Amino acid sequence: MLPTPGAAMTLPKPYYQQLMAAAERLIEQNELAPAVITAFTACEVLTEQLFDELWRSRGLPQLARPIGMALRSNNLADDRVRTVYNALSQDRIENQLFWPSFKEFAKLRNGLVHGNERNVPLQRVRDAIEAAKSVQDYIMRRLYPFALPPAP
Repeated sequence: MLPTPGAAMTLPKPYYQQLMAAAERLIEQNELAPAVITAFTACEVLTEQLFDELWRSRGLPQLARPIGMALRSNNLADDRVRTVYNALSQDRIENQLFWPSFKEFAKLRNGLVHGNERNVPLQRVRDAIEAAKSVQDYIMRRLYPFALPPAP
């Protein structure tokens, strides 16, 4: 468990879970590219919520906005974002076994949104969804083991 010099962390609101459920529904509807993009958005939403809590629990909430603006994303596959994550969480998520799959997932999402990626095989989409779940499960287990319930 990471030491927190400030207040206890509060569980994130379930937006990332709702987005993951939407991604699963998109797969069922054979909307594979939107499923990948939605699952990646779920990871970014959880990361943003996590950053807010980490800044607050460290007693540095005033840094959340300026650093968030400088990073311009909440994509943990981005080295700049992960460096901030590592410093705030005292964790090295990139050392986890799922990390190469998550990096591949990020590359796929970027190819769909910004590149020439168009038709994605179902297995590749399922692998991307699993990578998203692995990152989310890890964050919740590692950084929120004794968290307070979310505020209403």
